[in-house]
Amino acid sequence: MASFTERYHELSKYHPYSVDRPVQLKWESHIPPFKAIENLPRIPLEPKVGPRTEMPVLTDFGTLKLLTYLLHFTSGVTEEVASENGPIHFRTNFSGGAIYPIEVFFLVRRFDIPDGLYYYDPTKSCILRMAGVEAWTQLVGVVADTATVEKSELVFLYTGILDRCIWRYKENAYRRVLLDAGATLGNTVMHAYAIGLGMVPLSGFVDSKIESLLQLRSGEIPLAALAVDPSIQNSKERFVTPSLEPALAAKSLAVEDLQIHLQAQLLCQNQAERIPEPIFRDPVPYTFDGVAGKRQTLFESYLTSEDIRCALPIYSWHRRVCRTFLKEKLSFDSLSVTLNLAYNSIASIAESAGFLKHWLLVFSVDSVEEGLYRYLPSEHALVYVNRGTTRDVFAAAHVSAVALNGCSAVLLQTANLDETTAIMGDRGYRYLHLDAGIVCEAINIWGCFTHVSCSSDSFYYEDEYKKALDFSSRESIISETVLGIGRL
Repeated sequence: MASFTERYHELSKYHPYSVDRPVQLKWESHIPPFKAIENLPRIPLEPKVGPRTEMPVLTDFGTLKLLTYLLHFTSGVTEEVASENGPIHFRTNFSGGAIYPIEVFFLVRRFDIPDGLYYYDPTKSCILRMAGVEAWTQLVGVVADTATVEKSELVFLYTGILDRCIWRYKENAYRRVLLDAGATLGNTVMHAYAIGLGMVPLSGFVDSKIESLLQLRSGEIPLAALAVDPSIQNSKERFVTPSLEPALAAKSLAVEDLQIHLQAQLLCQNQAERIPEPIFRDPVPYTFDGVAGKRQTLFESYLTSEDIRCALPIYSWHRRVCRTFLKEKLSFDSLSVTLNLAYNSIASIAESAGFLKHWLLVFSVDSVEEGLYRYLPSEHALVYVNRGTTRDVFAAAHVSAVALNGCSAVLLQTANLDETTAIMGDRGYRYLHLDAGIVCEAINIWGCFTHVSCSSDSFYYEDEYKKALDFSSRESIISETVLGIGRL
C-alpha cells in the first residue's frame, strides 16, 4: 500500500481536466497575513534596516543589532503596495501569491535582551516576549538533538498558518506552506552563513510539545527549527544530511532502546507524519546513479566573501518575481554564477541527504545544448540526460502557459517518495519541501544579482510535465523555478 505521502502527493496534483480555476482568487475568504498578539511585553528592534544596511560581523553575536538584522532579512517587510483587495506587504522572504503563511519565533540567552522565547512582529519591527528562560528547558525536552540546543544561545522556530494558503491553493496548501517555510528558513541560513555563524537544523522534534511551547492556535503548525551559534562548525558533512537526523540519531542507539527513543521523541508528531517501522533498517542515502551523457562544468562565482556581505542585503531587499519572459538567450556566465552562488550560500544545507534531485531543463542558454540535464551541486556540473521538450509543450503543462513560454531554462527538484518514506517516514515529505524551498529562495535572490529573472509557479500539471520529460513514474516533482530574461 502506498504511504500517506504518496497518496497525498497524488491527490494534490493539478490536472487539466480537474483544475478549479486556481488563479481566480476568492478575496472574501482571504486570511490576514499577520498575527494579532496583544498584552505581551514588546521590545523595538533597531531602526533604519534597509538594502544598504551593513551586515553584522561575528563579534556582534549576542546583540540586538544582530537579531534585528537576521529577523528583518528572514521575514521583514520591505514595501507596502496598495491594491484593490487591500494593501500588500512585500517581505524579504518569498511566498507564493504574496500570502506569507510563515511566522518566526526564537529563543535567546546571554544576549543583551532578557533570556526567553520571543515572537517576531514584522509589521511593527519589534519582538514580543512570550516566556522566560524556562522555555529553554522545555525545548531541550522535545528535540532529538538535545546536545546542540543545550549549548546554543539562539534557536529559530518557524511555523505555518495553513488557513492563509487554503483559500488559494486548496488541497495543495500544505505543499505550498512547506516551500514557503523553506524559503524563510533559507533567508536565515544565507545571512547567518555570510556573517560566519554556525548552524544546525533541528529536524527531529515533537510537534505537539512545540505547539504548546509557542501557544499556537488551531491551524498553525511547527515546521522547522534552526540552532545558530558561533561555536557550531559548518561542516559540509553535517549539512548534507539534515533530513536524516532522526534516522542517524536512532541508528546510534542500542537496538533495545531504539523503539522507546523513537516513540518518545519522534513518533508523537502530526498523525500524518508518523515514522514507520522501515526506519529501523540502516538508512542508506540515495546515491547518484551515473546517468550516461556528456558532462559540462559550470563557471565558479568570482565573488569574495566581502562581496557577498555587501551584495546579499541589497538583493534580498530588492528581489522580485518575474511574471513574463522574453524569448532571449540566457548567458552561460549568468546561469553558472547564479547556481554557484545560490548553492554555496546555503552551506550545502539543501542537499537533503541525496534524496532531493536537481534537474535543469534548457531551452535557450549560450554554449549549452537544449535538453534535460542533471545538476550536481557538489561538482557544479551538468550531465546531459535527454533532449527534454519544447517550450510550447512545457508551457502547455502549466495553467499560466503564455507567461512562461519565453523562459530560457527551468530548475526542477524531484524525489522518489517511496524511497524517501522508506527511510524517513512520511515526515520526509516535509524535509524535501523545506530543502527545495531553501534552494528556490537562494536562486531568486542571487538571480537578481546576475540579472536572471525567476518565477516559482506551483500551478503545473505534474503528470503531463513528467511525460514530456520522460521522468520515471516513481519520481515526483517537489518544486520548479523558471529562469530567463524578464520582461520589464
